[in-house]
Parts: sequence; C-alpha cells; structure tokens
Amino acid sequence: MACDDVDKEFFTGTTIHGVGRIVERSRLVFKILWFFIVLVAFGFCAWQITDRFVRFFEFNVNTEITLKFESSIEFPAITICNFNRYYSSAITASDQAIVNQLLYAMDYDYDYSDSEYSSFDWDNWYSNLSLAADFDYANFTRRVGMQLDDTTLLSCEWRGRSSSCSARNFTHVFTSYGNCYTFNGGSQYLSQDQPGAGNGFRLLINIKQEEYTESASGNVQAGVKFLVHDKNTPPLMDSQGSAVAPGTYAFVAVQQVRTVSLSKPYGSCVSSSTLQYYDEYSLSACLIEWRLELIVQECGCKPFRYPGPARDCTVTESATCAKTTLGRIKNGDFGQSSCYVPCNMTSYPTSVSYAQYPSQSVAPEMASFYNVSESYGRNNLIYLDIYYDEINYEELKQTEAMTPSALVSDIGGQLGFFLGASIITLCEFIEYLIMKCHGACRTKSKKVWDSNDEKEKKVDVAANGDTELNFGPRFAFS
Repeated sequence: MACDDVDKEFFTGTTIHGVGRIVERSRLVFKILWFFIVLVAFGFCAWQITDRFVRFFEFNVNTEITLKFESSIEFPAITICNFNRYYSSAITASDQAIVNQLLYAMDYDYDYSDSEYSSFDWDNWYSNLSLAADFDYANFTRRVGMQLDDTTLLSCEWRGRSSSCSARNFTHVFTSYGNCYTFNGGSQYLSQDQPGAGNGFRLLINIKQEEYTESASGNVQAGVKFLVHDKNTPPLMDSQGSAVAPGTYAFVAVQQVRTVSLSKPYGSCVSSSTLQYYDEYSLSACLIEWRLELIVQECGCKPFRYPGPARDCTVTESATCAKTTLGRIKNGDFGQSSCYVPCNMTSYPTSVSYAQYPSQSVAPEMASFYNVSESYGRNNLIYLDIYYDEINYEELKQTEAMTPSALVSDIGGQLGFFLGASIITLCEFIEYLIMKCHGACRTKSKKVWDSNDEKEKKVDVAANGDTELNFGPRFAFS
C-alpha cells in the first residue's frame, strides 16, 4: 500500500472525531472550518490533561473524618506531677545547703542567659559543698521529691471501685518536674465501657503546700499538672498537659482521636522508624532522643531524667552545660529536629471544667474524714475525675486526592470529551505508524533494487560488446 493510501485510510477511518471530515470535505472553507474545530478541541484537551498531571504531582490529600462507636474503648495513660519538686520534710540538714542550687540547676525553663546565672561560680560552690564526685542526682530526687503514698493519694478509684486502684497502680517517671507518676502506663489493658464522670479514673490528691521548697525563680504555681497520653508515648510535661489548682474538682472529659497519615510524597509521616531507647516510635520520644543526643554531644553527659547509657551529669554540669544546651535548643540554635509524626498515631484531647472542692456544706465532713482542717483542704486537696464522655473514637484518615487510576480516568475522560479518543485510538495510531514505516521502507528498498538492476544490465551489455553502447553513427558496407 502506498504511503498516500496509508495516510488517507488513517485520517478517514480514525476514531478521533473531526479529522476525517477535514480530509473528506471537498470545499476548502469546510476543510478550514473543521481544521479549526479540531485544533481548538485538541488545545482544550491538552490544557486539561496538563492540569490533571500538575494536580497529581502536587500530591494533595483528602482527610476523611469518621466517628466510630465501640462497646468499650481503651483507656489512656495519665501522668501526674506536683509543681513542687522537693519536699522540705525529706530534706536533711546536709541536704538543705544544696536544695536551692539543685532547684536552680533543674530549672530548665529558666533563662540561661540571665546575668545572675551566668556569673555564679558553680565550680566553687560544688567543691565547697564537699559532695562526693559521684553524687547521685537521680537518687537524691527520687528520695526527696514528691512521693505518691497514703499521705498524698487520699482516694483512688477505677470505674467506681477503690479496690481497683492504689499507689501500686502507678509507675514512677522522671520529668522536668522531678518525680511524676503514671497511671495505666504498663502493659495492663484497661478499658471504659460506660461514658460519663465517675466511670473512668478518679483520685483525690494532697499536694502538701507546707512541703513546698520552690522559690520565685522556680515554679511559682501551686497544684498539679497532668497529661493524658498514649501508653507508648513518654510524657513531655514541660510543653504539654493541664494544670489544676488546689480546692478544685476537675472534670476531665477525654476523646480518643486516631490519625492515619500518608508517607512521602503525600505527607511527612514515618511508617517504619525505630528509636534507640523506646520500643515504639512517637514524636515525643523522638524529640527526647534528639535533645539527649545534642546534650551528650555538647556536654559528654545527660540529665538524669533522660534514658540511655550515657553518664548522668553532675550538679555542676547540669547547672552549666546541660542547662545552657537546653536553653539553646529552645532558642533554635541547633535548628529543627528531624523528627516526624508517626503514620499511625493516637491522641487524647481533653476538655477540662472546674468546680470548687469541697462545697461549704460538706467541707466539715470532708475535713473530719481526712483529718484535716477546712482551710487546709481548700489549700491542698485536688479531685481529678478523668473519663470518656462518649464511648467512641474519631478517626482522621488521609487519602490521596488523586490516585494513579483517577489520573488515568481523568485523562481518558478529557480525550473522550474533546476528541472522542480512547485506547482503541491509540492502537489505530500505532498501526498507522507501523504501516507508515513499512511503506517508507518498501519504497526505499524498491528504489535501491531498481538502481542495482540498472547497473547490472549496463555491466552485462558492456561485457558482451553490445553495439548499443556505441553512441556514434553506424556504417554499412556492401
């Protein structure tokens, strides 16, 4: 088939709308009209397909919000800290000389550029205290700091039963507030199946203001700070949590929110990251390890509240290098961390409302029951009631705004709407290219064969002495 025949067959028989009419119309004006129509349709189609590709490579996401109801729902961990880091009654005569400076050294939220802090001769102070070189900062805090016992934990209930909750159900943890205690932080699975106050975790705690040793340069608040968090997430008490003042009944309504995020290129979450000192990856744990790495790198030691095998900082190192490094981290001197949110994360937003505790009518009875005065109760007792207000959880799930299949569907829709093209059209075009190439190859081969045949004829005639090769006049002799 000649190349011209291949072109005519393709353009008149293709499923692309309008192209055949350009070829078939005999009048020039209609050819131009149909050519313009096809050209405009092709332009709009190319514009829309380009837009689809641009949107696909933006990697946008949609967030699906689903409220799921369950018969029971897992209860979170609760970490509780007292704003007072050291108890005065636990401080011995030998301890008294160092407590104020220990508080100063532990106060990582204090401005490390303060002139009083910068000018203090820590080395001299440390040597004058005659402390042992291996002074155990952690054990000292564990001994002198807040204790959760019968004198501080006056009442504890889990799902309305006091027999299910006691000081044994709390685990100790070091934070920036010294000794803190976590309920439901172990491997035990606790769940709540009835919504509302009193159906979760309740405790009455005595903060013991008479034991406070804080100064104006430390924690000036009185009360407790609590954090509702995932069991596998270490508490960051310095940047998270809520505070409750004494003489208060706090109703803490908890919600569970499960977030399912997408990894790159659609999002920035990490699905398979591991940490050195924590079994499960979490943003809080990653931030702790990042800070730990910087402090060890700068100081050669770590604050005692951080995990890892590195040597605990001495009081002098804590008060100088560690405190300065943490201040620099907060000021952004080390840039941003490389921590990302996990792709599957559970958070527990809370809604806290307050009431006076106890009321005037029951204050005498409460004071008699706990063997304290009414004024003491108002200045020291805090009631925490932490519960799910609904037995459900909210799931936030990210999905691709445009999947590869959606991109293919959009491209097919644009081609079909503007040009009437489809996968069959692509096959037609491939066939056309094959036929066109085949026809061009045959034409070239035919020309080469004809040229070779002509050369062979000339060579044969010359070899046989054919007089037809003599171009001069012929003469006949008689």
